[in-house]
Amino acid sequence: LSTSGLNRHVPRVHPLRLTDSDDAHAESADEASECRGFGVGDRESHLNDINHTSITLIVADDHPVVLHGLVSLLSIEPGFRVLAACADGATALEAIRKHVPDIALLDIKMPTLSGLEVFARISKEGLPTKTVFLTATASDRHVLAAITRRAPGLLLKETAADALVECLRTVAAGRRWIPPE
Repeated sequence: LSTSGLNRHVPRVHPLRLTDSDDAHAESADEASECRGFGVGDRESHLNDINHTSITLIVADDHPVVLHGLVSLLSIEPGFRVLAACADGATALEAIRKHVPDIALLDIKMPTLSGLEVFARISKEGLPTKTVFLTATASDRHVLAAITRRAPGLLLKETAADALVECLRTVAAGRRWIPPE
């Protein structure tokens, strides 16, 4: 499997921050936790986009390598459009409110707000964004909470890339994706 083509399609990942160019570097802790978008419009333009054919995503994970890998994979996968990549739950929630993506792909455990807290807030606010959680282990109490709260999707981080893509397409189509374990 060659990864040589991945970096030309995706902005570089700076520690805890996705950047659009090599010269956009975080200068402070506030900027480092910022969520970077990819030049898409706000909530109104998304809701008025009648030619919306791609599955739009916000991706959030507090591990820069995981975040970069997810964004790289999904940016080259046909039918997906990554709107923003975030390093914590608070900035993910801001990005979800701003962009109203089809799916928020969230690490279940993140700083500031957990994936579960983000899910609860977007549900309470009535946002149509579906949530797919990523977790390192299926035996965690957070996983049980996600299943109990009827989260649309749950994936183990050890999942193969094709299963991630299938999960996102399944959830976008309105069905649930929960691992059998």
